[in-house]
Formats: sequence, structure tokens, C-alpha cells
Amino acid sequence: MKRRVRAIWKSAFLLTAGIVGLYFWNAQRVGKALDCYRNVPVYDNGLLFFRSYGRHYSKDGYYYGQKWQCVEYIKRFFYDAKGHEMPDVMGHAKSFFDETLPDGALNQRRGLVQYRNGSSDNHAPMTCSFLRTRNMGMWASSRKQAGISSRSSNRTSSATPVSTSRLL
Repeated sequence: MKRRVRAIWKSAFLLTAGIVGLYFWNAQRVGKALDCYRNVPVYDNGLLFFRSYGRHYSKDGYYYGQKWQCVEYIKRFFYDAKGHEMPDVMGHAKSFFDETLPDGALNQRRGLVQYRNGSSDNHAPMTCSFLRTRNMGMWASSRKQAGISSRSSNRTSSATPVSTSRLL
């Protein structure tokens, strides 16, 4: 009986130590610059990517979003790199692409022209992609000419591009 109680206490201690260690390690990563595109840094949102680290605003009060989520980066990217303020700043990545609009149409909520995957339009390097995954829902990233730059780019390998949006 004593062995069983001791094993339970030991397991509880190890589990608690592991959780505390995970939170400590995660706190060391969050907010560190991972990359930079067009002078807009990409910040790590940590292993606990679903967690909120507070709201993020520009110096003049434009709301970017929750630190350091993919949608926050997209709004910050278009605002800082191109001076574009989205008419509607609220929403998750899945709300940034309007499925009802045809290819090449203006998305009034975002102030961006959106294109579907496979569009014949040649997308400029100042575009962002919205990707659908099996286990993560949708997320957004900006594109470099030679790849994708996003703190979410390593989250899953099953991402399927569904659209891109571009500021004209």
C-alpha cells in the first residue's frame, strides 16, 4: 500500500514539474522575433499558441489583434508595410476569406482583393495566404517570394492553401 501511495505522489510531482517546466520554457519563447519580412518582424507565439498574451496596438491606436497570433501578424504586416487599415479588424483567420466572393473580387470587410487557390492571377510578393488544416482550422501567413514567413508555418504539415489576398 505504501508503494502505491508513494508511486502516486511521485507521478503527481513529475506531472506538476513537467507542466511548470512547460510554462516556464514557453514564457522564454513568446514574443521573440523569428523572422522579418518587409521590416515587419514575425514573433513566436510559443508552444501554447492558443493562449492570449494580450492585445497589440500600433503607436497610433490601430488594433492589430492578440499577440502574437497569425491574424495579428497579417494586420500588422499590411498596416506597417503598406499603410493599409482593414475596415473590419475583428475576426479569426477563417473570417478573412469570404467564400461567397468570386476570384479577384474586393473583400469589403478587409479592403483587400482576394484570389482563390489556382487563380490565373500572378500574385505579388505582398500577399497573404489563408490555409485550412485538418487539426488547426484556418490560419494566415504572408508570403515571401521564395517561401512562407509565419510563426505558424511549422505547426502542421497538412496545410492546404485555399486563398490569397492582396492589397492593390
